[in-house]
Amino acid sequence: MASFIYNSAAFDEANGDIDYGADTFYGMLLTDAYTPDRQNHTRRSDISAEEAIGAGYTLGGNQITVTVAQDNPANQTIMTFGAVSWSAATLAARYEAIYKASGAGEANDPLVALIDFGATQSTSGQTFPVAASTITKQT
Repeated sequence: MASFIYNSAAFDEANGDIDYGADTFYGMLLTDAYTPDRQNHTRRSDISAEEAIGAGYTLGGNQITVTVAQDNPANQTIMTFGAVSWSAATLAARYEAIYKASGAGEANDPLVALIDFGATQSTSGQTFPVAASTITKQT
């Protein structure tokens, strides 16, 4: 499974529920028990049952930066999701899910993107790093 933007993100952007210039975003880790579903998963509550659990990891993830650029000649929008890490972590994760923190609970936190690591990554008492990722979508 490749990394992707959740289908609902465009709808949430159009309705003003996501503002990349003003909102706060988090990256949370998911285990390989998660089955990616870009069409039906729209809120953090849809995926929280598969969130990674372990020492050094904060449930809900860590805050990240999200930047958006427009490439008119290529008819693309380029979304970059900042690097994040958890120190002294003991856990295993396959994905990072990006969501907007609404402040009104996980049922109200819109999903933005899913980053697929390609395989489960694990660490024991070490830093668990997630590099910055870029996803390009046609406009």
